[in-house]
Amino acid sequence: MLQNIVFKVDEALKQAKGDQQDPNITKNHLISVAHDPLSAWLDSKYGSEVRDHSIFAALTRHWENEFHRDMEALNVLPPDVLMRVSEVVPEVVEFVQKIINAGFGYESNGSVYFDVVKFSMDPNHSYAKLVPEAVGDLQALAEGEGELSISADRLQEKRS
Repeated sequence: MLQNIVFKVDEALKQAKGDQQDPNITKNHLISVAHDPLSAWLDSKYGSEVRDHSIFAALTRHWENEFHRDMEALNVLPPDVLMRVSEVVPEVVEFVQKIINAGFGYESNGSVYFDVVKFSMDPNHSYAKLVPEAVGDLQALAEGEGELSISADRLQEKRS
């Protein structure tokens, strides 16, 4: 994969040097094919120096607008309310901290996990409230917890 990226970037550079077409088209093509290595390099070199965080909002708004255009093209009605988690991060952190303080969440390797077993053993709560027929169904529990979507290493971090 890396060789393919290097090849494409090299070809785009050769095209940029010898091409007499619109320089913006050539520049945009070069940026397009070099996007992955440039992004990683720029982030490692300058990522901690970013002071204007509006660039992140602009980027997410761009893709959000693309998504809405796609949904409109599919005749999907727009949402009545649009919630952006990036606008309520302090509230999310506070909520997760309450879960940890209540003893139902724990930190492992920089992530926070929900302790399903501890929660389901608490007499005041029912983990399967939304799907009562799944109580005791370990396969359904694993499926709902995303067993197939995370690596074995990540699974070892979890208690349940």
